[in-house]
Amino acid sequence: MKRKIRKLFTSLIMVCLITVFGIKMQYVYANPYPQTYTDEMGYHPGNCTWQAWQEVHNRLGIDLPGWGNAGEWFWNAQRDGYQTVSYYNGYVPPDNSIICWDGHVGFVLSADSVGLNIREGNVFLYTQNRWVDVYEHWISWSQLINERGVPQGFIIFNHSENTTPDLSYRNLTVQFVDNWNAGLYAEIVNPGRVTMSSVGTQIWDSTGKLVVDHSETCTLNDSIIWQSLNVVAEAKPDGLESGETYTFQMWGQANGYIFKSSTGSFTIQGEKPTTPPTPTTPPTQTPTDTPKATYGDLDRNNAVDADDALQILKIAAKLVPFTEDAILSGDVNRSGALDADDALLVLQKAAKIINVFPVEKTQS
Repeated sequence: MKRKIRKLFTSLIMVCLITVFGIKMQYVYANPYPQTYTDEMGYHPGNCTWQAWQEVHNRLGIDLPGWGNAGEWFWNAQRDGYQTVSYYNGYVPPDNSIICWDGHVGFVLSADSVGLNIREGNVFLYTQNRWVDVYEHWISWSQLINERGVPQGFIIFNHSENTTPDLSYRNLTVQFVDNWNAGLYAEIVNPGRVTMSSVGTQIWDSTGKLVVDHSETCTLNDSIIWQSLNVVAEAKPDGLESGETYTFQMWGQANGYIFKSSTGSFTIQGEKPTTPPTPTTPPTQTPTDTPKATYGDLDRNNAVDADDALQILKIAAKLVPFTEDAILSGDVNRSGALDADDALLVLQKAAKIINVFPVEKTQS
């Protein structure tokens, strides 16, 4: 009975200390990875994922999520919105970043064009014929790649530095204009190869009214990124007004920063059709000396061949502008769009694997 009273008294004293002196209880986020493990190669006194996570926690005060095995870190960090840079020859990562391979991660203490200081967990030292829990050393880039392989890339945590990405636009171009549509294009110059999270285009009419506000997510990190917009196909299916002059601007987002291109303009020509063309309705064939558009024969040479399939793929990839006749003749599977399936059917017919294209469904 005395022991229970003493235990209760001690508990009451602790409650009083917390209440009177304002002692705060702080939750400590635990490293989600085991520090050691055993597998078919034996006992490992360290773990590269545990070490990299702990280095970020200790040095930067950041508690990373669990990203699975080492080979998944780069892609999962990119998915979760962390700044990532794919490896390329000559890139120098900033201090306190993570270098990722397909099967290993390490913490970069510092780096230059010659090599880097790296801190790694679970490294096998051949000179000592044993595994070590953590290994901090300097190594040249050439030796690192020779021993570890080519890295996937780097996860960047430059919170103490200006992380505004070095991005700019060039070659803002109007690719085509017809009587209700326009194709817009620009190139994003990305020397640091940061990962773009989204891109978009805004278009205003002559009164200043915003008529198109298009955006799409992406995970591109090439040094040159091509950005294009087919207005009707991707953003405004009812089309643009004939005779109207529009102003447009493209934008991109990376690391939470939005940057914009200069502005451009274009004028829609001709008269807008009363009803937009319906790609699923084939044209009525009438006898004439000049060949008309028939299914699959985009170049009007009275033969369905590989040239027609190539033209379909170019239109589907937006490498060339589409026309009403091209849509009507190229949509051989009646899907309402030109795509690789139409090109495949054209090739099959050219090779006489099939004799006719699919027929339109009729309503009963």
